[in-house]
Amino acid sequence: MKLIFDLLSSFYYGLGLGESNKGNNLIAMKRFEKALKYASKADVESGQAIAHISIAKILCEEDKYDEALIHAHDGIHYYKKFEDASEVFASEVSKIQSLIDYIQERTLAQEDFAITDKESLH
Repeated sequence: MKLIFDLLSSFYYGLGLGESNKGNNLIAMKRFEKALKYASKADVESGQAIAHISIAKILCEEDKYDEALIHAHDGIHYYKKFEDASEVFASEVSKIQSLIDYIQERTLAQEDFAITDKESLH
């Protein structure tokens, strides 16, 4: 059963990537969420990592930074497990950390805007 779930995870990830490349974020998100679901059922950490990061990127595009940050942290958690095994994973950890930094900056900017906007109403 694990193999089937792993194959389904890869299948849905591929579909999500295709939709994401076309700019169909809503459909891509649904596909990446299914990829994450099946990767979790298969207990394939690399699949979970990729799905979490893909979801985080789409959430960033939708300005949903709080949710994106959760997925980015979940994704980097898995990537860090593999970091010592391969330079590819080490490189990805660096990229994901940059994504997390970006999300945190955007979250702070949104909070600052909300405070400024509330103050202008008084």
